[in-house]
Amino acid sequence: MSSIRVVVKIPTSIYPELVADLSNVQLRDRAERLRILALLGLRDVQRLPPPSVRESPATEDVSKPDQRATATKLIQRLKGSL
Repeated sequence: MSSIRVVVKIPTSIYPELVADLSNVQLRDRAERLRILALLGLRDVQRLPPPSVRESPATEDVSKPDQRATATKLIQRLKGSL
């Protein structure tokens, strides 16, 4: 099995929400929390239409609330599982 080692510094001034979330997680569980959040972000990005389609205002208005609602539900489920 191959793996990738990543060391991450998360500045509070740039990502206050992420730092606040991770501060509520046990030290040993933070890496797993970051992996889950990264997978959710990747999943969300992969569902976006190509950039040329995203640039049209009509598309953004229609898709953004659905994506935000889905992401919010997933985040709530993750919080509940901690």
